Order: sequence, then structure tokens, then C-alpha cells
Amino acid sequence: MSANICLLESNAKSLILDTLKDLRSMQRVTNDSNSTKFQSYSISFKSRHFNYINDSMIYSNISQDIIELNLNNKQIWEIQNGCFRSLTCLQHLDLSSNGITFIKQRQFQGLDNLISLNLAHNNIYFVNDFIFKLMGNLRVLNLSYNSIYQINRSAFFMLTKLEWLSVRKNRLKVLGNYYHFRYLTNLKHLDMTLNAFLYITINHFTILESLETWNLSSNNAVKLDDRGPIQPFFNLRVLDLSNNGFNFVFNTDRLKQFFPNNQLTIDINNNLFYCSYLEKILKDFHRYNISYAPGRNLDDSIPNREHIRCDLVNVSDYSERVDNYYGDLVDKIRERLRQNKKIPNKEYYQILKLYKADHVHHKHMMIFLIVANCLLVLYNILITTDYLSKYGYLKTLCVRSEHHIVRQPPQIGLPIELFEL
Repeated sequence: MSANICLLESNAKSLILDTLKDLRSMQRVTNDSNSTKFQSYSISFKSRHFNYINDSMIYSNISQDIIELNLNNKQIWEIQNGCFRSLTCLQHLDLSSNGITFIKQRQFQGLDNLISLNLAHNNIYFVNDFIFKLMGNLRVLNLSYNSIYQINRSAFFMLTKLEWLSVRKNRLKVLGNYYHFRYLTNLKHLDMTLNAFLYITINHFTILESLETWNLSSNNAVKLDDRGPIQPFFNLRVLDLSNNGFNFVFNTDRLKQFFPNNQLTIDINNNLFYCSYLEKILKDFHRYNISYAPGRNLDDSIPNREHIRCDLVNVSDYSERVDNYYGDLVDKIRERLRQNKKIPNKEYYQILKLYKADHVHHKHMMIFLIVANCLLVLYNILITTDYLSKYGYLKTLCVRSEHHIVRQPPQIGLPIELFEL
């Protein structure tokens, strides 16, 4: 859909109005008598109680002259369909810090010229297909600090000009495949911080060929999957992997092939790398000329390499009996969690080791019990079937086995005839 032509002055006049009624009373003006362009406006309001908005509330004589509309923190929980359609020249719309739960395509009718849309700090939990279809000029989309747990595959349909996308602080576990990003070929900045991504598959994002910064921090991610064909991110300059759960050695060779930009900086602070692993990673980074963010751990009492936090490999001989220290460690862990909200690494891995041993033992015991119960049930089924069908098969089998038994007389020197009686 082609955008409407807007003959407006580039320097917008900022207006702070009391209510929406003041907007409807305004008149359209030009800067001088010879100008063919009208005065443009940036509108915000003092009132904080809008609750809902509709077309009649937004429409005014200067609707076509508004290029920026600030409706943040107005306790809006409902947006009626088509309420912005009179704002044909609107470029920036801020709906952040409200109570919006649902967003629909028809709510954004008429916003052909919209450049930035801010929906942060709402209660949105689902992004359906084709929501932003009518905003083909959109360059900035902020969906951060919501409760989004699912984004449909065609949610970003036709956003070919989008350059900045944030889904920070949501509940997303899955995002990133060809269908999610196939139209975002111009995306340069992607923020996926503070979600619930456990596995990051690089190949799901390779269609983002223009990507320059990619923030994946604070996701508790444990694996960076680099399998599959390599499609390089030639423009990527910043890759933030900090505050996750990575604890293995990266395949630095493939990592360099995926991210060949010599200006790339990777941040791996505050992960769960063993110190020996981290040493190898840093050595490989130097070898392949990969820049990494400086360490932020300034406490020398915490294990680190170049001030990047790491965990010491558990090499101590824990030969004590389980029943002597298992319970004490559990109490210690709970106490530390109450104080620091962080798991102490050394004690945690001790308990993890014991838990795995107990788990294997219980697993074997459960398998034995299941097999024994299955055999018992099968035996009861056979007995019941034989009895109800009056086959007498089991009885006949037992009788036949008795006939084949050869009775041997006891060797006590008594006459054999006594036993034949």
C-alpha cells in the first residue's frame, strides 16, 4: 500500500494539551502566506485517564498535520478499530506503559507513513499474523516488557523497511526461523534480552543479512547451535551472549565463519564456563582475531580469566558418605539462595552429582519393578483365561508333568513291594 503524500513542515511544533477535547478544537495553519506546507505537530497530553480511544476522540481539523502522537502512561486498555485512520501523516506513535492486552491489524488502519511504533510496557501476550501489515514504512518496533509468549510466523509480514526490533523482557521460548524473519531483510538491530530461549540456532536467523547488533543476554541459554550450512552475517558488529548458562567450548572456527566481520565484538561475561574451557575459548578468540568485551568481574575472590567469571572444575575427592553431608549441603544451598539468590557453584555441582547417581539408581529400580509387575499381570491373565474358558490347559499340563515323574524308592533297605502298594 502506497503512503499518502504529506505536505508538512519538517520542524514539528510541540503541544501539550489537557485532554482530547482540546485536540478537536484546533485549526489548521500554515507558517506564512506563500508556503504550500502546513504546520506539523507533536502532540502529548496531561491527562492520564483515557481508558479507551476511538476514531471520534482522535479526529480533529489538524489530524493530517500530526506527525507525532504520545499516548504513553494513559491507562489505555482498549483501542477500537480504525481509531487512527484520520492520522494519515503520523510518523511516531507511542502507546507504551498502558494496559493494552490485544492488538489487531484494524487498530492501525491509515498509518501508512508510520515510522516508529512503541508498544512497550503493556500486557500483550500474543502477536497474531499480519498485525503490522498496513505499516509498510515502519522502521522501529518496540514490543519490550510485555508478556508475549508467542509470535506467529507471519506477524512481521511486509515489514521490509524495519531496522530496529525489540522483544526484550517477554516470555518467548521460540523465535527465529525463515517464516518469522523472511520479510525483515533490512533489520539491523535485534534485542531478544530477558526471555526464555534455551537453545539459539544460528541458522534460524541467517536470513537477517543486514543485522548489525544482536542482543541475546539474560536468557539462561545453554547452547549456541552452529550446525547446518553456513550463511555468514557479514554486517554483524555486536553479539551479546552475556548472562546466560553457556558452559561448553564454542566451535570458534565455525563461529568465525558465521560472523566474519573483523569489527565484531562478542560479550561472554557471566556465563557458566569452566575456567579451563574459558581459557581455550579466549585463546581461540585471539587465534581467529575475534574481539570480545572486557571482563566485568572485579572481585578477585571469584574465579575468573581476564576478569570474565568462570567456574572451577570440581577436582576434589569427595569420599564422604552421602548420608553424612547430603542434607547439610541442601540446607546450605537454601540458605545461600535466600541471601544471594545465586547457586554456589561448588556445592551445587556436588548435589548435582549425587542427584544424578540417585536418579540412575531409582531408574533401574523402577525398571525392575515394572518388569516384575508386567510378568505378574501376564501370569494372572493366563490363569483367568484358562479358568473362564474351561480349557484346562494349565491343569492338563500339570497332570502330564506328574505322570512323567519317576518315583524313586528311598534307599533304606525296605521291600519295594511296600511302596508299590
